[in-house]
Amino acid sequence: MTENRGTIETLGVILLALAFVLILFWVQLELLKSRSPLAIPSLQLIETADNAQLSRPIIEGAKDKLSYAPNSPAALNLLFVKLYKSGASDPEKSKTASLLLELGWRYTPAIQNLLVQAIEERNFESIVTLMDALLRQDKATDQAIALLVLFENEPKFREFLVQRLKDNPRWAHSFWTSPLLLKPNHPLNGRSETIKTLLNSGGTISREHIAPSLLVLAKAGKTEQAWDLYKLFCASSDDLCGESRNEGLLDDSEFKLLAESSSNKDYRALPFEWTAYSKVGLDVRATKLTDHAELSIRWNGRGVPTILSQYAAIRKNLRYQLRVSGFNPSVRLDKVFQFVLRCDSKVLRFVPIASRITERSRLYETEEALPCDFPIFELRGRVQDFPKTLDVDIKRMELLSRQ
Repeated sequence: MTENRGTIETLGVILLALAFVLILFWVQLELLKSRSPLAIPSLQLIETADNAQLSRPIIEGAKDKLSYAPNSPAALNLLFVKLYKSGASDPEKSKTASLLLELGWRYTPAIQNLLVQAIEERNFESIVTLMDALLRQDKATDQAIALLVLFENEPKFREFLVQRLKDNPRWAHSFWTSPLLLKPNHPLNGRSETIKTLLNSGGTISREHIAPSLLVLAKAGKTEQAWDLYKLFCASSDDLCGESRNEGLLDDSEFKLLAESSSNKDYRALPFEWTAYSKVGLDVRATKLTDHAELSIRWNGRGVPTILSQYAAIRKNLRYQLRVSGFNPSVRLDKVFQFVLRCDSKVLRFVPIASRITERSRLYETEEALPCDFPIFELRGRVQDFPKTLDVDIKRMELLSRQ
């Protein structure tokens, strides 16, 4: 049953891929129509040709045309289309296709026709190679990327895709950040496996490129997958992530990474790291001092803003404690902020332990067990009776398992 389901899924991918190629053809035709009507007769595409069987005289005519221009990709492509539509033998088509591969790399209709043949033959290596050639020409980029993302869920295709991604092709950014990932019901397992295969085989991926995939996985409820990929990314790169978790359960409990990243305009926070929510009336930043870093919050006291958050790699059915230290002694922390663990619609609040309150330290605990794995930890503002500008500095924020 499993084998049959896999076959059906693969056939579905093949049919969808051919539909995408038809879109590519349509885009190419529309571009030519808008630019040069005279170019239309020279565009020979398999799916736009007459469906009738082509006679041998027509094929011979195509060969005759080729004899006058032996190095012409357009002429060779014409012969390939005629042979393809006439039901010619596989050896005859294969010979023409091989020549077309040598001469037609810069001729878009030739690449598209060879792509049709590769998809129908399920030649995944050729599909990747031809898509790479198409993308390097910046032809129909959105549709081409859509085809790559579609095929990403096919394991045999993914093997060749990863080999190409290792070379960091010019289209890699468009692939990793494709908005198709954001579409409802998009199968995310393929993307997860692509990243895992790439990193496990010695390839690399930048923080900028892995961020969209991790965020989409986390928001789709596949937080376990996102966490595994995050750990793999941290272990296989020179990035600073994962080095500041210490004995606590929150990443960067001393805000060192957040401080170092503040000067990098291209920095992208990953789901298991701090995300700061500065906006009008709220300034959140970490500053690196001589021997430590410090979180600085300047808030106008209005609303109930989310100030800081990260996904916490903790498990359900347990209670947790939070230690906050190094803040201004004059600040009544419990009146200004609230600390919560959010599981979808369920919010679990931390309450202060009266016996563990000192001038510059507070210990909190959850009143009940956590109802989910991988909740979002949030630092939020509290409603203020008389809004006024508040300045708060915090040196450390640790999430701990309750003893």
